[in-house]
Amino acid sequence: MKRNNKKLDSKDPRYMTEEQEQIVNLILSNNELKSGKDVSNIFNELRGKVIQRLLDAEMEEFLGYDKSKHGEKENKNRRIRRLFICTSKKRFNK
Repeated sequence: MKRNNKKLDSKDPRYMTEEQEQIVNLILSNNELKSGKDVSNIFNELRGKVIQRLLDAEMEEFLGYDKSKHGEKENKNRRIRRLFICTSKKRFNK
């Protein structure tokens, strides 16, 4: 559903950028929203996913590598963690 933003000032709370309009249309087309609670649930879920992605990026920056990459890392903590996991597996697999 295309809105006519030409009549709205960008300071008007009803004004949406093209990207915002695409996001709203995507949310409305992929969800059966019947009440305000449905809308609230969708936005709570999205907020949680955004926060998780931000936390993952912060952890990646702190560690110096992406946790999902399995290649060699130049990081002392990575080797210590790997050594601990290997020795723990040997201990528990006896």
